[in-house]
Amino acid sequence: MVKQRRLRGKRSDREQDVIEMLESALHLLKMLPAHAWLLYALGTLPFVSLFLVYWTEMSSSALAYRYLSPGALALAVAYIWMKYWQARWAIVMRNVLVMQSYRPSRSTRFRILLRQAIFQPWGLIIVPLCGVLVIPFPWALAFFQNLTVCESFDEEGKHTTDKALKYASVGKLQLGLFSLLWIQILTGFIFLSWLTILGYLPYLVYMLTGIETVFVRSPHAILNNSSFYVAGATFTYLTLDPVVKAYFFLRCYYADTRETGLDILVTLRRLGGPMARMLIFAAGLALLSGSCLLANEPVDPIPSEQLEQTIDDVGSQRKYIWDQPPEQLDNRGEAPAWVNSFNQFKQDIKEFWHTSWREFSDWFESLFEKEEKKEKEDKEDRKKVSHSGNGIADVANVIAIGLIIILAAIICVMIFRGIRQRPLLASTAPMGAADSPDLTQEEVSADSLSIDRWLEYARELAARQEYRLAMRAVFLAQLAYLAEQRLIVLAKFKSNLEYAHELTRRAHSCPHAIEAFSSSTHLFESIWYGDYPAEPSKLDQMEDLFRTLATDS
Repeated sequence: MVKQRRLRGKRSDREQDVIEMLESALHLLKMLPAHAWLLYALGTLPFVSLFLVYWTEMSSSALAYRYLSPGALALAVAYIWMKYWQARWAIVMRNVLVMQSYRPSRSTRFRILLRQAIFQPWGLIIVPLCGVLVIPFPWALAFFQNLTVCESFDEEGKHTTDKALKYASVGKLQLGLFSLLWIQILTGFIFLSWLTILGYLPYLVYMLTGIETVFVRSPHAILNNSSFYVAGATFTYLTLDPVVKAYFFLRCYYADTRETGLDILVTLRRLGGPMARMLIFAAGLALLSGSCLLANEPVDPIPSEQLEQTIDDVGSQRKYIWDQPPEQLDNRGEAPAWVNSFNQFKQDIKEFWHTSWREFSDWFESLFEKEEKKEKEDKEDRKKVSHSGNGIADVANVIAIGLIIILAAIICVMIFRGIRQRPLLASTAPMGAADSPDLTQEEVSADSLSIDRWLEYARELAARQEYRLAMRAVFLAQLAYLAEQRLIVLAKFKSNLEYAHELTRRAHSCPHAIEAFSSSTHLFESIWYGDYPAEPSKLDQMEDLFRTLATDS
């Protein structure tokens, strides 16, 4: 009696691993036309924007109780609206993949809207609950994702729920790896990236435009703001959600083609109409002629002993005896299993070493090849690879180029700011009295003269009993001194209060200097903008405050 054996067949081409499926999903997203992304944005952006506004109002507004119920109702409607348009987006994605132009009817669109409104809100409860339980999380996530993308596989709109539930259990190991490992890795990486971008965005705006926000003045304020983390999570959802939906769309597509053979039809469509009909005719003719030839030739029966011996010989091969107990292998008169395993391990190591060395040698030699023929072949290979769905490498290249551009922009801005600040240091040379600025003009800045020249100019004005202008000259000398010490950055749009805040941040270890500048600012503004008279005693007081500022800083 022939022994029954379980043969471990090769994996189907449709059962790709997670990396290949992700690359295929990214390639499919790149193939989508612009109107597909408009549909996705039409549904997703209103919900995301409303969610951010609602969160900000509920977390920081004093009138949050007024908008609690209306905002929650609007958010629920926006969520159902988003799911409906994401289902329509999946229909466009299927049209691109199978090369057809299917558009759902009015009744089908109503069924889609009704189904998404009934089932999708439960996902907000069931998926997080299953995430806590860990084990049922992949199936719960797959079901609610399939419920959106399977609308494209049911043109009548009557069996979408059944297909979503059925396809949720396809490829359990692959589904678990993607759900529990890759989704968490991608989500964490993208979330941290968005937090970094949002955290440095106020400083980038301040560096490029000079606009100073509360997050620049107090860096820890942004970390204590819950809207900062919610915004990072929202941008993470916008970045990752199309990839996740394309991934589950391909899973459902591969499962559906096992039943419908749609992939064969798509292949024939890509070959073209006349060519496809010719291939079908040639295949049918070959099958018919082959069956006729086999029917005319007599077939000799194979003896049972020979058939059984052949089956035993094939079944004794190493790739088919992985599940047999060791005692059965020893009874065959062969060497022990551990000896065969060790010999095979040595052979595998030897082959691996030779293969690695050969690949390394080829790679090392290719570094020095500069022939035009080789370059043309490499260009053709790169073109082929660019169309093979290698999406992760493309995304990495785009991110790297973007980071290089941002870094170059920051370096250019820093060089530009350094060039702008050079006149401050170069203007320390003494100037003549004819070059003294008109202090009655508001546009006069502190970098117009050097520190010594401002003080000398103040003494000249005081000798002419122009104490009001002399006090402004002393105050501008203070600003020039602080700028020279790198405690403030001079700018025409800045007010004295902004200079005070900037000094407080940068010279917090010099409290006397901060207090002296605050008193000097108050004294100058009371004379310059107020009705207080300018007197020699107040000018002396201004000079004393300047000396205190220079001594302490």
